Amino acid sequence: MFVSHSWAADRWAKFLAMSLVLNLSLAVKATLVSILLCQCSLLAFFPYLPVSAIFLIAMDVPVLVFFLVLLFGQQLTCGAWSPSIWIDKICVNQMIDSEKEKAIAGLPAFVASSSQMVVLWDQTYFERLWCNFELALFAKCSGLKRLRVIPLWLPMWLLTTMTCCYVGGRLAAVAAGGGQLEELEDQDGAKGAGQSAALTFGVERLGKYAADSLGFVVFFLPSLMVSIVSFQAKLDGHRLMLESIRSFDVRAAACALDSDRLQIEAQVCELFDGLEEPLVATSLDTGSESEAEVALPVLSAEARRAIRSVTGFAEDGHCIQAFNRYVRGPLLDAILEDFGDELEAPWAMCLLSFLPATLSFVALTLVVAPDFHSCGYPSIEVYVFLNYLQVLMMTLFILPLAHPMLLRAMGILATRLSPGCLRSTVTIGTGILVYSSLLVFSSVLSVTLEGFVITRHPAFLAGFLLSSLLVLVQSCRVFRGRCWDFPRCSCRCLGRSR
Repeated sequence: MFVSHSWAADRWAKFLAMSLVLNLSLAVKATLVSILLCQCSLLAFFPYLPVSAIFLIAMDVPVLVFFLVLLFGQQLTCGAWSPSIWIDKICVNQMIDSEKEKAIAGLPAFVASSSQMVVLWDQTYFERLWCNFELALFAKCSGLKRLRVIPLWLPMWLLTTMTCCYVGGRLAAVAAGGGQLEELEDQDGAKGAGQSAALTFGVERLGKYAADSLGFVVFFLPSLMVSIVSFQAKLDGHRLMLESIRSFDVRAAACALDSDRLQIEAQVCELFDGLEEPLVATSLDTGSESEAEVALPVLSAEARRAIRSVTGFAEDGHCIQAFNRYVRGPLLDAILEDFGDELEAPWAMCLLSFLPATLSFVALTLVVAPDFHSCGYPSIEVYVFLNYLQVLMMTLFILPLAHPMLLRAMGILATRLSPGCLRSTVTIGTGILVYSSLLVFSSVLSVTLEGFVITRHPAFLAGFLLSSLLVLVQSCRVFRGRCWDFPRCSCRCLGRSR
């Protein structure tokens, strides 16, 4: 794996980005295993555990596992699942000039022989000529299927949001431990079902659930406040990334030495002049159906220029423009395919950012479980199953909508209001409205599902199916089918653009 980065970028941001590249998949798997083990332990000892122990096992342990494996997975596994990495800062001897020059001269060989390239993008990446050369060389020699672009704002945004959701979960634990949560959760469902008709019971239950949901917004305030700050940096960084690609020009990139510039531009021309294809396949009469691949001879820079001068192949300037168009076209399309524009966010990353909130809802479910009769459930097994199903639906389809909705609202406000206290106040109010509306809609799903199980009235089943269809359509519309796989942050579609 070849890591392409700008030396001017923040080193801690690059550390987090590499942790995301190397350890995210392992961290997710380890977290899922820890969640399964913790839930089995809770259900085995339920209901003999105090509130603090329930939150410790259900939320704290899986979150701790995720952060530990994400940040230190390569040390914890002794690098067993980590690929070999080439980073110029480490692999090039910076102290001995002769060895440094030899390593720099061999840079094309290092890039060409790498099975994958990771681009740690920041606002200075396309301003560095060496970064442009590495990108051009890998694209031409290895194709773009195995190119991964990681914006440096992405890991910081993800970890910050998860941390704030965890703080909100701990606030919920404090409220539950202080006895304040029972008042919010006491639905008195069985009594309502016995004293009124089924539909009246559902309306009353919906009103109580909606009020509870508005109370839960308090636990999301830490995440909301920090998300507003992080999203502004995300909007600026993402917009800058797309603009820098749209206006990309390799000749505008900075280089410390003029001799390096001439050498790099000459090699870029060799890559994009069209004189050579890497391999030519031709059938040989060998008596078998196999084909042999014959490599064309390598031409020197002087020979290439001579051929260009007497043929219709591109000159140096046209070769440079060909590379510029390559970056502005397929690369830009690939990034838009994976990450969207500045007002969009990948579904999988949004889901992952709410992991602590999801686990806190699971813990709250177990805290309230001993009072399942007062909530109208026939048995504790039905209560646990239905509430776990509700948490799953909220996690997959409702909570992830909060980030793109807030991003789009902030994008609209940025065009209507100038920076200042007014815009900040309106943004906070909009964020509270977004979270409140999503939690209220989650209450509708919960009430219709519970109402059908408790009363068997078909109207609740129809309401649940309609609500589920609406939230599924809205998720598909907001995320546009992008990044439904778990996060890889890869520019996988580049291979289709070639």
